[in-house]
Amino acid sequence: MRHNDPPRTMEVVAQPQADLTGDGRTHERWVVAIVGLASFMTVTSGTMVNVALPPIGAHFGVDAGALGWLVSIYLLTFGVAMPFHGRLGDRFGERRIYLAGMVLFVIGAALAGLAVAFPMLVVARCIQGLGAGAITSLGMAMVARTVPPERRGRTMGIVATAVSAGAAIGPTLGGIITQLIAWRMVFLFAALLTVVIPLAARYLPPSYLHQQVRIDWLGGIAVGAAVSGALLAVTNLQRQGGLSGAVIAAAIVGLIGTVLTIHRQQTVAFPFIDRALLANRRYLLLTVVGFLTMSGGMGVIVVAPFLYTNVNGLPSGQVGLALLPQALVVVSLAGTAGRLADRWNPFVLIVPGLLISCVTVLFLSAVAIGWPAPAFSAVTMFLGLGQALVNAPLMTVLTRTIPARIYGVGLGIFNMLFFVGTSLGAAVATALLESRAGARRALLPFYVGAEEFSEYSDALLVGTVAFALAAVAAFAASRARVPRVELSVGSPEPRPAAEPPPRRRVPKG
Repeated sequence: MRHNDPPRTMEVVAQPQADLTGDGRTHERWVVAIVGLASFMTVTSGTMVNVALPPIGAHFGVDAGALGWLVSIYLLTFGVAMPFHGRLGDRFGERRIYLAGMVLFVIGAALAGLAVAFPMLVVARCIQGLGAGAITSLGMAMVARTVPPERRGRTMGIVATAVSAGAAIGPTLGGIITQLIAWRMVFLFAALLTVVIPLAARYLPPSYLHQQVRIDWLGGIAVGAAVSGALLAVTNLQRQGGLSGAVIAAAIVGLIGTVLTIHRQQTVAFPFIDRALLANRRYLLLTVVGFLTMSGGMGVIVVAPFLYTNVNGLPSGQVGLALLPQALVVVSLAGTAGRLADRWNPFVLIVPGLLISCVTVLFLSAVAIGWPAPAFSAVTMFLGLGQALVNAPLMTVLTRTIPARIYGVGLGIFNMLFFVGTSLGAAVATALLESRAGARRALLPFYVGAEEFSEYSDALLVGTVAFALAAVAAFAASRARVPRVELSVGSPEPRPAAEPPPRRRVPKG
């Protein structure tokens, strides 16, 4: 169907307004607890596996290249699945797709823990990635459906705290489990999410909006090709340290997918990405903020372990401790930032948070290379402060910007770009670290750190530039006009105005 053809009918069915007093508040707490716990388990599981890769390789007799696919297949399916789950959630209801994602995640974890051959383990990780995509893309949508806008910041802060805690303790917990028990328990730990599924089936909200709209599957495939091509390109770039045939081929696939996505957006009546999102300037700018924020944060996270090891000479166990202060600041302040986002304009927190992050990484890049590890780690706590001021307020303002009828695809696209930003930031920082190794002079003209380690200063510039651009985009988003949409919990989108009745003929004379 062409864009100019008569549109198909769309049915929007609204359920009654959610009761948010008395027992309704208890129900709200259950939803936030379920989404927070599921997000915690997903993030913790993802970060635990990286620590278990050496014993997995020894058990199955595979090299580092094969182990890389164990990570890549999870990241690929996870990233591609998010917009699909979001669109399916808008069509069939977030609750159904979210529950299916939890079941897939648990099945994948169990199969991985019981794998008898390496290919079985790779397939299990693929299933896990598909499930994790639903948990990540639809969890925030259900919180937004349940919690009214004026209290959304606090709940987003709770979920952000759970995610940050999972990222902080995942590597340490994975190392302990692998060393004291076995690598299989790293996967079976994720299967503990099984106990949450009955609670999710009981307390997650029903679908307040239901759209009888045909999904543009070809457009979805085009989006998947664009995302998978981009992810494979940056992953191979990071792994191989430069351009190669695999990087170029993946980039071409991503480019073709992008062109086809644009074509479908312009020619079909109901494209995969709702046109209301593309017409919403604030939403587009917020996705840029999320993309750049994750690029900058990962640009620091991926460089710091190499710096602690090669510059400060820390063993692997102490590297994890050196990374912990930044994560603890994020965990401890995320809830406070969320509550402040309910009382103030969220951009009052987001823009300063990005500027604090930018200045902190610039200071690390210009001055702190070669400092003792405790001093360097102490400075990164300011980066944790900046990230805490951004995470929950950003999700709060995002859910106030997206039309309620397309929470799923709107948050799915945002989380997908969030995730792609993570991969790109890591790839660019790693490439700079390798290409600038042995350079006699840092790129920063005012660099005063140890000259023999100037490549670490250059790699940290990825974070500096990304956070600076994110601050500019956030300021622009704060000035952007928001289209008038219905955002109340459990309420339908405004229907188009009815056509005026035919004009009555008045007899002459």
